[in-house]
Amino acid sequence: MSTAQPSDVTLEGGGVITTDLTDAQIQGYLDDATYEAGEAITGYEDWDAEDKRQLEKYLGALKVRIFADRAYTSVSRETASVSYEGMSTEELKQAVDKRDPTSSLAWQTDTDRYVSSTQES
Repeated sequence: MSTAQPSDVTLEGGGVITTDLTDAQIQGYLDDATYEAGEAITGYEDWDAEDKRQLEKYLGALKVRIFADRAYTSVSRETASVSYEGMSTEELKQAVDKRDPTSSLAWQTDTDRYVSSTQES
């Protein structure tokens, strides 16, 4: 169970983003954030409750923003723009990264891909 609560995520509750998700749906993302943090960070279970809440709040909000809040506010044939209240995805990633000693929770890396360091002519 996460230390952070849905009210930590939503602007209405004093959090960082707006969303149309229910508290139960937000809690699911917070529980995922807690699980991922526990898997990625050695000794996470020993962290101070406020430090856990802060990381889970921003990581949960990032998950909501990426996976659930994908509604476009305006769409044309060539472009689409998204407008949200609260922190942007990039700002949420930065907030998570500040709190994550592994720097792995907010930034996905492709470790299976080989990129050559030499350039052949």
